[in-house]
Amino acid sequence: MHYTVGFVIAALLLPAQGQSGNGIIGLGISLYEDLCCQACHDSLAPLYLNCTSFDMPGMSGTMQMAYFNRPLGSKAVLEAVPDTHVMQLTVHPHVAWEFGPGQHSALNFRGVGWFWESHPFSVAGWRGGIDTSLVDTAAIQEEISKDPGAMTSTKEVPQVTPASVTFLIRAGGGITAKLQRRLALSTAPRITLPVYTEGPYGGHRARHQSLYIAETVLCIAGGIGITGVLGYIQEYTRASLPGSDALDASHGIFKNTKRFILAWSAREMALIDHVRQTFLAQAPGFDCSFWCTGASIPMVALEETGRPDTTTTITKGVILGRMETEATLRHYLQEGTQTTVLVCGPSGMADEVTQHVVNSVRDGYSVDLIEEPFAW
Repeated sequence: MHYTVGFVIAALLLPAQGQSGNGIIGLGISLYEDLCCQACHDSLAPLYLNCTSFDMPGMSGTMQMAYFNRPLGSKAVLEAVPDTHVMQLTVHPHVAWEFGPGQHSALNFRGVGWFWESHPFSVAGWRGGIDTSLVDTAAIQEEISKDPGAMTSTKEVPQVTPASVTFLIRAGGGITAKLQRRLALSTAPRITLPVYTEGPYGGHRARHQSLYIAETVLCIAGGIGITGVLGYIQEYTRASLPGSDALDASHGIFKNTKRFILAWSAREMALIDHVRQTFLAQAPGFDCSFWCTGASIPMVALEETGRPDTTTTITKGVILGRMETEATLRHYLQEGTQTTVLVCGPSGMADEVTQHVVNSVRDGYSVDLIEEPFAW
């Protein structure tokens, strides 16, 4: 009984990378191995039984939503990524959250779909902020009255950035199709809608253990699987900034990393350009390569690589064609260097990369693998 309950809970909690979907899809990718531990099953079973003993399966999620959201939900802005089937959702939460790489949140769209349904999406990015309701303005005014010179310079005044969390959502069926239709019916390029949020979930230290010792980190992403990787890029960039305190923070997972690489393949050139401009333009300090598998690319944008070892054509720094995952992996492996490969993409890509990592270990390289669950 405990084994069955453990699988049920895990399936419900499993995230989808930028797309609403059945959590069971990702079981074959990574969480199945974790569930083979009886202790895990036994510890999950009481949680499930507690939630069902009162005949209220959604009670825990409802209580969490009530804590993190005001009665009308958090404000969210939904906009289409031009020339793609991808939407960008930016949520401005009422309660300050602490986000980290590899996390996801469950979203409930008020007025879209059934009111009890929450859908998991990977966190593509986040910005810090301060919940103004928690600031004791009276105490601040008292301090100023005691020491009028305390605020003589604007540099001494903390600059508060409104908190936000961003998701990239590929339209498919179900709730994502409804969101796309609502956006298409609007005459404006973006719409505002209320969203209830749960989480964030995931991003546990145990899952990131191999990143703490990695000297080289290689992220291989396919399609909307980029959403499962962007959080790691944001964290690595933050840790690389001069004077950063990221190494002392709970998410300081890149303390030994000397090289960080992104290799991403996607169908739409417009999606690649959007991610580069929105998420990667302000994230220096890492290597990146892009592949576009779509055929409809203006010829005026093409230019020859000039590299003697390839005849591949590149447009705006993007290689046209399919990524050769084995060649990409082997290119960045070095003897005596600890490498961690993080893959997030369709199941075929995940299986390919897994096999190549196994072969590399057999050949004597020190390589670890992290697979982010993915639902296409």
